[in-house]
Parts: sequence; C-alpha cells; structure tokens
Amino acid sequence: MENSRKKVMHSQARGVIATVYQRMKFEAENGVERVTDARWRTSKAVGVSERTVTRILKQKRESDSTGAVLRSPHKMKKPRKCLRRDIDNFDMAVVRRTINNFHKEYKQFPTLKSLKKILNEKINYKGCIETLRRLLFDLGYEWINTDDNRRMLSEKHDIQMLSKKADMQEWLTYKNIEFREDMKKIELYDIILKHKDNSKNYAIDAIAKENDIDILRLPPYHPDLNPIEKFGVY
Repeated sequence: MENSRKKVMHSQARGVIATVYQRMKFEAENGVERVTDARWRTSKAVGVSERTVTRILKQKRESDSTGAVLRSPHKMKKPRKCLRRDIDNFDMAVVRRTINNFHKEYKQFPTLKSLKKILNEKINYKGCIETLRRLLFDLGYEWINTDDNRRMLSEKHDIQMLSKKADMQEWLTYKNIEFREDMKKIELYDIILKHKDNSKNYAIDAIAKENDIDILRLPPYHPDLNPIEKFGVY
C-alpha cells in the first residue's frame, strides 16, 4: 500500500527527477542506446559523470558490507569544534546591557560578529559564533527582519498561539522535542503547552496569597536589579 504521506523533495532531488524524465523521453522517441552499459545509461539518466556513478556504487557496496547508512559527503565531515565557556550571571548581565546599549554606544545594530568582538574585550569571551547565538537564545533574544530587510536582535516573548508556525517549530527543535513537519499550528502549540514549565507551585506563593501579599520575582540573568548580588563587588 502506497504511503499517503507526502515526502519532502529538495531542489537537488527535483532536478534529478526532471533529468531522468528527459532521458526517458529521449529513449522513448529515439530508442535505447548502449543497452548493456548500465553505468553509462545511469550517468546519462541522472545527469552526472560515469566517475561519479562509479564512486557512489563503491560507497554503496561498502555500506552494505558494514551495515552503515549511505551518506552524502558533507554529512561525513567532522563537525567543527566550538570552544565553550561557562558564563555566570554577572557576565550574562554584561551581555544584556551591551545589547541594550549597543546602538547608543556604537551607532549601529549588533551583529554576532561585532557582538563577539566586544564581549571578548569586556568579559574575555572566547566562545564561537554558534555558542554566542545559543547564549542569546537562552537570554531571550531572537533575530527579526525589519521593514528594510535588515536583521535586528530583539528580545522575544514566550511562544503563544499567535506565534508563527516556524517559531513554534524552532522552539520545539531547540528543546529537542519531537514533532512532525506536517503538523498544524494548533497541534504544535498543544505539544508546547505540555512541555512548558507552568506546573511549578511554590509553598511561599500559597502563604503569601493567604495573606494578600503579591510576590515580585526578578527575571533571570538580571543581577543589576538585585542589590544583594552586587554587595560582594564593593
């Protein structure tokens, strides 16, 4: 029974299908050439050289003998090592203040490259660009497109039902939560609600509520709002 779920076809796969179709059409109109030369016919059908076909067939034989998955060359490369560095609350506060005052101080919008350079001077940041990108995500920032097609760093809000589907998928991917690409927004949001940490109840909250006391909690990574955090500096 044919699988009813549609498969995602990337541009390269679409190009191969079009090339094979043109070759099949040519053979239908002009007859099959070199019937016994499977390697040559394959190269003509998919639009690559015979040498490429030979190399792929060799890789296929090796993968069949080892049980490994046949992968494309770029997936076989070792990932780049990224130097990671522990960042404490004070450094995170510096990162936040640097972003908030960036345009005022440097008369331009921050980029990952420029921000990395400045943080290297301020807090001796030695991490790579990708580590910095994830750090900004953890701090609650995201890159948005402006009206003049420029990308600007902005503080993001929690995922809501009105969020874009792509934002929901990005949130789930970052949290390593499984989902299907064909899911609707309402389905994605339902998964998000199940994994968001909204179930914590603190005993102090219940006591305060009984005594009509409102509790104000400081947001994370804002030690500059908490005087006790700065006490040891002086």
